[in-house]
Amino acid sequence: MSDKRYQDCGLLEKLWRRRYYLVIPFQGISIWFMNKINPNEFPMTLKESFFLATGIADVNMNWLYSWEDVKKRLDLDRGKTNNNSPSNDN
Repeated sequence: MSDKRYQDCGLLEKLWRRRYYLVIPFQGISIWFMNKINPNEFPMTLKESFFLATGIADVNMNWLYSWEDVKKRLDLDRGKTNNNSPSNDN
C-alpha cells in the first residue's frame, strides 16, 4: 500500500483499501464482547464498538484530512447563521 491519502488514490487502490470495511461487523462484535467479558472503567455499547471498529478501518485505509480539508469544511459552516444565538437588540 502506498503512503498516499485515501482521497488522493485512484479507483483500483480505493477499492483495494475498502477491504478493511469488510471486517467491521466482526471486529465490532468482538470489541463489544471482549468489553463485556473484561469490563473496564469505560463500559461500551454495541453501537460504540461499531464506531470504534469503523475508526480503526479508516486509519488502516489511511483516510486522513489535511488542514486544507478542515478549513474548507469550516468555511462552509461559517456562512450559515445560528438562529439560537442571543441577539444584542435592545
